Amino acid sequence: MNDIRRQLLHEWMDGTLPDERRAEVEAWLGEPEVRRYVAEHRAVWTALGAAFVDEPIEVSSDFRDETVRRARAEERRDAFSARRFAVALAAGLLIALGLFSWWRPAPAPSEALDPGDHEVVRHLHVLRDLELVERRKAELDLRGEYDVLMAFAGEVEEG
Repeated sequence: MNDIRRQLLHEWMDGTLPDERRAEVEAWLGEPEVRRYVAEHRAVWTALGAAFVDEPIEVSSDFRDETVRRARAEERRDAFSARRFAVALAAGLLIALGLFSWWRPAPAPSEALDPGDHEVVRHLHVLRDLELVERRKAELDLRGEYDVLMAFAGEVEEG
């Protein structure tokens, strides 16, 4: 039995089925499955009726307005959540893009130095040693640049 037939049977059982459909639905009552379905639902309705003895239900005059207001509030809450997600996603992408653009692999040593700098790097040990000589000049009793140059004779090519 499909949902449309169930809906029509419920309308028939509670007396709200339009007259033009009544003959069609009553013809279905000859089917065992339909009879069983109607009997089960009538039993449930009878049990519920005994539990809730004819308590009148007052229809609130603002029921529709309240329902619409709640639905709209729910939509706004959902839209707000979607906006928060979109903002968080955009912020995360901006941070990732910023970090990606900031990080660059270090250039290879040969790319980072000018050709003239290669000569200086090759003789860094001499510069370190010259610094040591300058700090300990008094202890070494060196008489000036000539003695320093002589101490490093052959280390640096004459220019």
